[in-house]
Amino acid sequence: MKLLDAFHRLLACAHPLNLRLPDEDFPFFRGSCFTVRHERKLFVLTALHCLTNVDVKKTRIDCGGQENDYFPLKRWSFFEPAGSADSDLVDIAIFEVDVDSMTDAEISRAPRLELADNFVGVSELPPRCDLLLEGYPYELSDYSPELQVTKRQSCKIFAVYEGPTERPGISKLSFSDFGGLSDLNGLSGSPVLAVRRVSDSEAKYCLAGMIIRATIVGKCGYFIQSEVLMKALKKSQP
Repeated sequence: MKLLDAFHRLLACAHPLNLRLPDEDFPFFRGSCFTVRHERKLFVLTALHCLTNVDVKKTRIDCGGQENDYFPLKRWSFFEPAGSADSDLVDIAIFEVDVDSMTDAEISRAPRLELADNFVGVSELPPRCDLLLEGYPYELSDYSPELQVTKRQSCKIFAVYEGPTERPGISKLSFSDFGGLSDLNGLSGSPVLAVRRVSDSEAKYCLAGMIIRATIVGKCGYFIQSEVLMKALKKSQP
């Protein structure tokens, strides 16, 4: 497999977060999301603020990408800030995919990041290392009234890791190029990856975290660290 193909498969874990109410034809969308597999289970992660004022129990949530249209979702979890905890630190929504309702073919073709308990997290990354984001900015979205389909194009953005902030569990990155975008709205919930080229046909990666805020004016973004995401993932499982 060529290196470019490896990158494409890796970044395919990111999906647009499209929502539709049962009695409405017009879908709406809220940010981005991505799929991970942990202990043989599939999960979809996004930023909780993407679901503000959304009745999750009554809303169809399309988050399977082109490969699976949408995933059958089993349950979802979110977390209340404890005491004086930073609200950004709990800006996490986790959906467990009901794999029992999927065929083996659907499961195998679902792009995802593999997360083991001993995964390499953002705390092990060197300062100023290169990062890569894959998300679905609103600016690139379009809707077809004839097909009643929302078309959301993805965008890959390169960034530089600026290190942890003074707020525990939150790190900062900086941008030098925005890929022609004039607005970063829609990137919340995107995975932040550190990718290292091993050979002409192989790349290794680690999940650095999940974007919760980004700005073109400030040329920077903030993300929840992967170690925090892993703790939330484990806490979400009954």
